[in-house]
Amino acid sequence: MAAYPTLPTEYDASIALDAGRENDRATNGAARGRTFFTSAKSNFRLKHKALKSTDLAAFKAHYAANTALSFAYTSPVDGVTYTCIYGTPDPIYTPEQVSRVTVDVVLMEV
Repeated sequence: MAAYPTLPTEYDASIALDAGRENDRATNGAARGRTFFTSAKSNFRLKHKALKSTDLAAFKAHYAANTALSFAYTSPVDGVTYTCIYGTPDPIYTPEQVSRVTVDVVLMEV
């Protein structure tokens, strides 16, 4: 399994848990909830700010090779390695000063 490239990550990156839970109301108005899978999964929203051309090339090569495959991602928050796939939306590339690019990407835990 490939590993996600080691890139500088901004502090405003976030981890959102998806518990597969849906809440609704019964016909009498009582609230009820259902869970569709056994454990919560993490969704990572990452921002790699002002990447140099070599880091950008490493990211693009990894994305091209693993668009539909799972890979190992080690979170800088807790040091845990997660098996992930690329989520939606697709990566967003924003040009920065001095020939640098910021990449916003979503990873979904498998």
